[in-house]
Amino acid sequence: MDEEEISANDLMDLIRRFESDSEQEHYEYYAQHLFAALIEHYLDNARYDEALKAVDVAIEQHPYHAPFFARKAFIHTMDEETSEALESIDKALEFEPGNPEFLTQKGSIFELMGKPMEALDLFDEALEHDASEQDVLILKMFVYFNLGNHAMSLRMIEDLFSKEIEEDRVIMEAHFCLQLMEAYDDGVRILEAYTNIDPYNEAVWYHLGQLNAVSENYTRAIECFDFAAAIDDTYAEPIMEKGQCQMQLDLFNEAIQSFQEYIEMEGADALAYTQIGDCYRLMDQYKRSRLNYQLALKTDPKVAGAWLGLGQSFCAEGRYADALTYLQKANKLYPNDEYTMVELARTLAELGRSEEAEDTLKNVTDFCPTYDEAWLELARIYHELGETYDAIQLLEGALDRVKDKSRVHYRLAAYYLLNGVARNGYEHLTDALLINFDDHPMLFEDAPFLQNVQAVNDIIDLYRK
Repeated sequence: MDEEEISANDLMDLIRRFESDSEQEHYEYYAQHLFAALIEHYLDNARYDEALKAVDVAIEQHPYHAPFFARKAFIHTMDEETSEALESIDKALEFEPGNPEFLTQKGSIFELMGKPMEALDLFDEALEHDASEQDVLILKMFVYFNLGNHAMSLRMIEDLFSKEIEEDRVIMEAHFCLQLMEAYDDGVRILEAYTNIDPYNEAVWYHLGQLNAVSENYTRAIECFDFAAAIDDTYAEPIMEKGQCQMQLDLFNEAIQSFQEYIEMEGADALAYTQIGDCYRLMDQYKRSRLNYQLALKTDPKVAGAWLGLGQSFCAEGRYADALTYLQKANKLYPNDEYTMVELARTLAELGRSEEAEDTLKNVTDFCPTYDEAWLELARIYHELGETYDAIQLLEGALDRVKDKSRVHYRLAAYYLLNGVARNGYEHLTDALLINFDDHPMLFEDAPFLQNVQAVNDIIDLYRK
């Protein structure tokens, strides 16, 4: 609001004076910049009632100062009191009718009120009064997204990146909208083109790397993260995400180097230690993995991933009783993580506690019915208990819910063929091969004898070609 600043000590003294006045309901006179400091302090600490009190007193003492009315509108917006917010911003605009910040603020209030077209008109009006073009494009981008008009949202993003970006936050907000729309390929296209305009913008390379990583183009993502880190050798985040991409490519030694570099830059980091532990675990180096998980927990004892990794490392060695304690701890810290719950259920099943494993998996299928691994593991428990028919019925019902249907089809094919229902078995095998040929070894997990069945091999070879 006002650019004049006060020191931290003066601010604390000001707060004490104002709150003492508030208790006595009698206020001394405060200059505009002191009220501005008070209001911002309360807003920064999410103390909206105190902020509203301060702004009301400010308006009483400075009734023609438009920014106080704009701040009052903002506070009402935070409390979702849109009518009161609109009244306050209109008062601010009475004093400064062409203020672009007030016009965009009023547009945002209209959007909250479910009036997107009025919001767009105000954003355009703000642009006519010299509002930042990039700020207006960001605002319009989100309005179009909320309207479900993703094509126009993309057009706003294309306009944003048609000239040099002024602030990194603009890149972040555009990236966020691209994520909401799941428009990763469009994002890659737009940001790749922008690198010709501004080839040394490390933030653009970083977000371009993220978009490529989501699209599973990990090699290109690594290149982008390398560019970001080369432009700014103090920029640690690309190093971390580079390591995560290297893990996806099974480049575990390279990933370990990246995570260690990140730790050298940022200091001890629980996530980095956890991921180093994951790399060693995936290379079957379980003692080294556990050492790094312990370093992670020493840094932050509440990192669920490190507890999970410890449990998985013991499971890999067949030490299920040792694993159980760590998996239960991970589940307690992160109670609704479906991956952790399935790992816990597998361990319970290995320890002969089938009923507990079954209950755990049913819980997962209730709150996360699209997670195929829970259905597959529950079906396996039924199968191992000699209830293969129930396993088949379960997976048939899961097909309409899961995202990755190929794995369910492979398991159904195996169970039907085990039960001698060849026609259904081959139908599901064909469906699975059409969806994802590379997963076909899964067919033999519960029915290894099928590797020697000529008809099965003939079907697989047919789709291999």
